[in-house]
Amino acid sequence: MAPAITAQHAQHILTDVGSWNGRGARALDRHLAAHPDALTAPDPHAPIGLVRLAYALDAAGHRVTLPGCVRCGKQWPRLIRLAPEGRCCEWCVTREKTAICARCGRRGNPTAVRPEGPICRQCYQVDPERVETCTRCGRSRIPSRRDPEGRPLCGTCARPVHTCGSCGRNAAAKAHDSNGPLCAHCYQRPRRECGGCGRITPIALRGRDGAADLCSRCRPEVHHHCVDCTHFRPAKALWPRGPVCARCYRQAVAAPKHCANCGNTRVLTGTNSAGLAICSPCAGRAVDHLCTTCGEAGPQHYVRTCRRCAIRRRLTELLADEHGGVRAQLQPLVDHLAGKERADSTLRWLDRAKPAALLRHLGALAKPISHNDLDDLAPSTALHYLRAVLVHLEILPDRLEPLGRLEPWLDTVLETLPPHQVLLIRPYAQWSVLRRARRRAIRRRYTDHSAASDRNKIRIAIRLLRWLDDQHLTIDNLDQPHLEHWLAGSRDRTCAITGFIIWLSQRGLIDDDITLPAKPATLPTEVLDTANHTDRIRRLLADTTIPVTVRVAGLIVLLYGIPLTRIRLLTTDAVTQRGGATFLTFSRNPLQLPPAIAALVTDLLVSAQDTATAAPPGRAPYLFPSPTTPGVPLTAHTLSIYLTKLGIPTRVGRNTALFTLTAELPAPVVADLLGMHINTTTQWADYTRRDWTHYLAARSEPDDISITIGS
Repeated sequence: MAPAITAQHAQHILTDVGSWNGRGARALDRHLAAHPDALTAPDPHAPIGLVRLAYALDAAGHRVTLPGCVRCGKQWPRLIRLAPEGRCCEWCVTREKTAICARCGRRGNPTAVRPEGPICRQCYQVDPERVETCTRCGRSRIPSRRDPEGRPLCGTCARPVHTCGSCGRNAAAKAHDSNGPLCAHCYQRPRRECGGCGRITPIALRGRDGAADLCSRCRPEVHHHCVDCTHFRPAKALWPRGPVCARCYRQAVAAPKHCANCGNTRVLTGTNSAGLAICSPCAGRAVDHLCTTCGEAGPQHYVRTCRRCAIRRRLTELLADEHGGVRAQLQPLVDHLAGKERADSTLRWLDRAKPAALLRHLGALAKPISHNDLDDLAPSTALHYLRAVLVHLEILPDRLEPLGRLEPWLDTVLETLPPHQVLLIRPYAQWSVLRRARRRAIRRRYTDHSAASDRNKIRIAIRLLRWLDDQHLTIDNLDQPHLEHWLAGSRDRTCAITGFIIWLSQRGLIDDDITLPAKPATLPTEVLDTANHTDRIRRLLADTTIPVTVRVAGLIVLLYGIPLTRIRLLTTDAVTQRGGATFLTFSRNPLQLPPAIAALVTDLLVSAQDTATAAPPGRAPYLFPSPTTPGVPLTAHTLSIYLTKLGIPTRVGRNTALFTLTAELPAPVVADLLGMHINTTTQWADYTRRDWTHYLAARSEPDDISITIGS
């Protein structure tokens, strides 16, 4: 029951809210006379005195209806702004107005007025007149609230922390959905139809009084002639030297230069009397675009924090242990990612859900990281990249990665199969496919191509079992007609299923008389004519717009017929220089390169040695290193795509190269120089139908160990 109000109490409340006498009292009196139910059904256009009176009566325990913002509905006693539709909170009014900030020169929402003019919300949050040192994080921020002892807490430290239901990071909740709280990064604004362009997109400006919703593209902006490019565009910032569009703003901030006045490397926003470019402090502006952590000028990610310092801050959040710090074992990972050339790309990668979850998992481990800890996670591109980085930094020991990935991939596949298929696929994969893979890894290199072939064998075996299930058959019912019907003459399927059929037959699971069609011996059907082949070689030698990695790889294919799966694994040790000549070793004996090709290989060698991410631990750098993943070479698929775009089909180019070589040299010489099997070069020699008497007569020095091919 609300206490009864007396005349004396009413006078006291009206005096506190400033409506006992004067103009405010007369406005309140007129409104109450026109709206007797104003305290139970407040009018949106009520005077501010009624708003204050309603909140004062509510605080005294009287039952009234509190007025709220007509736009956002927030109940707030300071509804001091009067919009056309009624009383609004300050934020709802200022968020739809934009102006050039008097401090930073960027366009934003005017939040406060200072002697120099209106300032945006970002500058208002770091206003020296309002900031204090946060007790918890130590940063200078405007206090959001105070702890029980009266010490200030910034907005970030004052907000309750939740675990995001999407990315798993611990942060303040921006909204809640069916998955739980969502952080600001994962929250997506509601998508509606834009009244300007008609697209279904996030709305930047909500429509009022019958106006249409507008997206960020259709939102009205004040246009200016950019002082740099002279285009008539919305101004991103109004610098001392004039308005700057968004494109020129990014370019200027990303490329700090020497100030003509102070000589420091700064973002140049003004000009002096001589017309030379100067920085913001020299032009009289307080904002200097300097990172408060490292002092470097340039683009920033967080407020007054450069991108590299932002990477360290983000990694510290993700890799934090129970004490809030990063373990010494993971500190090299922080230094490596913070030192990468493309800091903006690294920040985007860290903001993705999968990389963030992986790094958070590593930070939560209470023991040194091992390969088994990563093998327990679901395979993904982010996981493979992170493992490569950890191996490159020697946080994890080096291992044969194609073989190491095979067994975790198998476990993931088996989880999706029914039990009766697992009983066949698991022993076949473990005791046939993986056993042969381990033996091959000991005898010779087990490559990504080898792992892809083994995965294909397992997939084809699973496909056969699924076909039997669809036909309502079991493995005991598999006979020759069923197998031939399933193969349907497919050569690739026949090659991949051979091992599984042999394995089933050896264990008595199918009849011994089941046979597979023999793989027919085929001759190459596509060979380039000499003119086209020569034109492709000349283009790779002369066109300097093509990347040197693609030029060298294409020339090796067209001249020597080496497959891309072997080219990508070449290291810098394969290139030797002596006596003014350059030699490239594919197998055991070095092959002297023609001068034009030798120059390209030398340039590639210098580039590979200078690339910080090219050297695997304990091995020479790859000649064709990956530009993104440290310690691994470019994939054969990537090189093939580049060459195909240039009109150089690798298979046809290899055929032509081997046809030419075996027509000029004996098969044993080609096999020894290029590291090919003697049977392969012999088949090519039979295909060319040539004899080698001219080669034997031409050899004048029988002890030579290097042969020059090409010109």
